[in-house]
Order: sequence, then C-alpha cells, then structure tokens
Amino acid sequence: MLTVAVVTTVYFPLSHADVIITRWLKPLATDADWGWSEQRSKIVSIYIDQFPDTDMGREICQCHDVPIFNTVAGALCRGGNDLAVDAVLLIGEHGDYADNEIGQKLYPRKELFDKIVDVFRASNRSVPVFCDKHLSWNFDWALEMDRTAREMGFLLLAGSSIPHCLRLPKMQIPPQSQIREAVTVYCGRNEHYGFHSLEFAQAIIESRAGGERGIRSITAWQGEEVWRQLDQGR
Repeated sequence: MLTVAVVTTVYFPLSHADVIITRWLKPLATDADWGWSEQRSKIVSIYIDQFPDTDMGREICQCHDVPIFNTVAGALCRGGNDLAVDAVLLIGEHGDYADNEIGQKLYPRKELFDKIVDVFRASNRSVPVFCDKHLSWNFDWALEMDRTAREMGFLLLAGSSIPHCLRLPKMQIPPQSQIREAVTVYCGRNEHYGFHSLEFAQAIIESRAGGERGIRSITAWQGEEVWRQLDQGR
C-alpha cells in the first residue's frame, strides 16, 4: 500500500483537513459511489502548522496511529534522515494567517511546498505532490512551484473535489452545446467561493462542443456594479 505524508495548516471540524484526511482515515460504505472502491494508500505521518482550541487533528491522529511531527521534514522522513513516503498531500487552507490589501488570505502553501522540496533535494529523490485547491495566492510563486516540479521531475497536482461532486438537482448541459458565454453567481469571500464557483461552472461548461478547451477570459463584478451591468444589458 502506498504511503502518504500530510502537510497541513490546521485541522478542525469541517476544515479542508477534516474533509480530506478524516475521510481518508475513516472510509465509508458509500465510497464506492464516488469511484473509490478500495483503499490503495495510507496516511502514515502528518505535520500540522497551527493548533487552535478547535483542533481535532491530535485526537483523530492518535486514534488512527498517525504520528504528528513538529516539522515538515520530520513528517516526510517519518523521523529519519531521508524521504520515507510515496506521496505528499499539501493542504494549505484555513488557519490564522494575514490578509493582503485585496482580501486574499496569505496561506503559506508556497512556504510549505519549499520545505517539501528541501527534503526532496536532501534525499536526492522526489515523489508526487498534491496541493489542495490552487498552488499559491501569488501567481509568480505558483509559476515557480510549477517550474520547480518540472525541473526536478516530480508530479505536481492541484485542485479540489468540487468539479467531481454529485449535482443535486442534476445539472448538465446537452453534449456538444455551442457556448460563447456563461454567467456564474456566488456569494461569500471572493477567493474562497469565487474559486469554487468558477471551477464548478467550468466542470459543467466543458460538456460543450470541443470539450476541455479552457476559458479565454473572465470578467467579475461585485456589489452595485452587478446591477448596473444588468441594466446595461450585459
């Protein structure tokens, strides 16, 4: 069975760590409905950056014999001196971190990624890394993460489960539909729910003719500007 090290910012109820790690540690009978018929990998170590009063990570990791390490290197090397896992799961979502001037939460995904890469370099080998959600709040840093993975030859994946979720009620455009524009309406913080709304919309849109061709451009309005654009027929 493949071994996985987790590097996460925080682990409290309904956090991304809970949604992902707890489901990994406690499989359900309904997993087969999602295409996960059997467990093929095992979480064997974890690094948690913050421990708020609502922390559940320590308790659940103890229940499932998953050791918590004080450093990223400790989790990846499982207490030894060299990389000792087959893959790394990076969950940089939630936690007490600063916001910038445009409201982005400065999650330390890049900083944690760099510590993962340090272990790869010291061990002279690397393993696949999955980054929950997007790579970084800083686009230049995201490009650097991608370049690093390409240069070192390891698989770097990122994204969320939203595009793969069951839709209730079922929403699906007719296959081969011709689509030039689409509108998505969402509420909540821009980065959190703006991100999810766009990826959810794209998962639906890509049933169109031509399939997964990507999106050429995005225009976003908020507040009173939404109503002004509606009045103008946009």
